[in-house]
Amino acid sequence: MSSKTKSYLAILYFVELFLLAGFALTYDEQPGLILGRYTAAYAGFLVLLILPAPFLPAFVRFMAKESIRLTRDGRKIKIAPGSKCAYLAILIFVSLVALESIIQIARAFGPQGKTKEYLIQFHPFLQVLPDEMVYDGVNRDHFRGPDIPKAKSQAYRIFCLGGSTTFNPFLKFEDSYPRQLERQLQEVRPVELLNAGMSWYTSQHSLINYLIRIQEYQPDMIIVMHGINDLIRSFSPPRAAIGAYRSDYSHFLGPQADMILDLDQQRQPTLADSLLLIRNSSSFFSRHFFRQLREERNEMEIVDVVSFSSLDAYQLRMRNLCEIALTHGVKVILVTQGFLYKDEMSAQEKAALRFARESANDGRRMASMRSLKRGMELFNEATRNLAREYKLPLVDIEKTLPKNLEYFVDDVHFTPKAARLIASAVKEKISTEGLLGRD
Repeated sequence: MSSKTKSYLAILYFVELFLLAGFALTYDEQPGLILGRYTAAYAGFLVLLILPAPFLPAFVRFMAKESIRLTRDGRKIKIAPGSKCAYLAILIFVSLVALESIIQIARAFGPQGKTKEYLIQFHPFLQVLPDEMVYDGVNRDHFRGPDIPKAKSQAYRIFCLGGSTTFNPFLKFEDSYPRQLERQLQEVRPVELLNAGMSWYTSQHSLINYLIRIQEYQPDMIIVMHGINDLIRSFSPPRAAIGAYRSDYSHFLGPQADMILDLDQQRQPTLADSLLLIRNSSSFFSRHFFRQLREERNEMEIVDVVSFSSLDAYQLRMRNLCEIALTHGVKVILVTQGFLYKDEMSAQEKAALRFARESANDGRRMASMRSLKRGMELFNEATRNLAREYKLPLVDIEKTLPKNLEYFVDDVHFTPKAARLIASAVKEKISTEGLLGRD
């Protein structure tokens, strides 16, 4: 092997090693991973990067030397290394064009599957509504639960309001706390219970939701649990907000952030925009190549947050919701929000936390776990004060739900075991207070 051939081989090995190292440094942190680091699909991708290594010397030798081919009439044709490279480039180009054409045709004529979630679920006043194409158990009126008529029936009618901790998107419909509560209450008397919560919803969403959607069903009772989503409205994370805090939460794009960004990036199409292979490959590289090193370099400063701007807005919206419901003769139960934050946390528990990195930050600084713990305590105390002020039944889940990974999948979202405990606690409060009345 000539020195030039060895140089080419060294370059190829360097490129392969560089790619392998870059992608191997991207890994996940969750149970059941291959080598404790990679999903099966990503591990397969890394294996594909390694496979060419044993064949590179033979490939380089073939490409670096002149080849002779015999035609049918016995003539010899010499193929120089430069011609081989040109043929290889043409072959790769034609293959990519063919692959791109197949993908484009498949996208144009084949089934598209689900539209982007934020398009299916878009609502001009609530931002999003749950949809049956995205979540199980969602009815035609975009509540999680069975279809019920708007006209009042003989059954006792209950709506559960809140954010994702009420909607329970990480749980099957049957495991969610409102569904389990419904089954438990059915043992006492006929009830119609609908889950009116949704991911990202704040107390302001629930107030709007009650006014424009829920009240026309003439509910007998509403059960309200809020806290974490109002708390994070005190921040302006670059991925989900524009500008500084505003008391009407208009700075926080929330679930519509992706849509706004998509609209903002629309422009006259370029060649790169039209080629799915280029777009997808570029996106894959940006998401995975040396991700761990880039994230460590861009690590946000952890700071203690003393006050939360959205606390006043939370108290006002919750007060408005309670006053309006009570004026309509609707019974109100308030529920504090459980959370995983505590003074002493295991490494596994800390790894499960995500709200600070995703939402409680300004892109440069991130709220400490101690800050979020203090914040949740303040918001829950506001809920308790409201219950005392209006003499409302209170289910203090924060004080009864154990703070460990048996009950939480992250900062605030529940496991099925936690959902059962919450349903039982709410059912007990309803029973002891005699809130269902007589059948």
